[in-house]
Amino acid sequence: LHSLRRRQRQMCIRDSIYQFFALGLCASLAMLGCARFSPTVQALAAMAICLVCSLADQTHKLFIPGREFDGRDLVLDAVGYAAAGFLVFFIRWIIVRKRRKSSEKTASGESKNP
Repeated sequence: LHSLRRRQRQMCIRDSIYQFFALGLCASLAMLGCARFSPTVQALAAMAICLVCSLADQTHKLFIPGREFDGRDLVLDAVGYAAAGFLVFFIRWIIVRKRRKSSEKTASGESKNP
């Protein structure tokens, strides 16, 4: 019985992280479309959206018999959406950096050849 409870808790932990990783991906990708904001503002907005969803998820548990608001779940949710946000914005940073380097090479190559 004890191992069954431990196994169920491990599944809940994994599910919580995966679900909020997916939410973090969606929010981060959606915020990338807001080009008029800086990448920092985009990332913070995506994390804020995920935090509100996580708080709403925990709050709705207060109204379900047998469920309760769990601060540990908030932390696990944050692990999921923060990892997703980091991944998306890190990949964006790599792409932007690569484009800058190639445009600098092109510009310096053009200036050498009149």
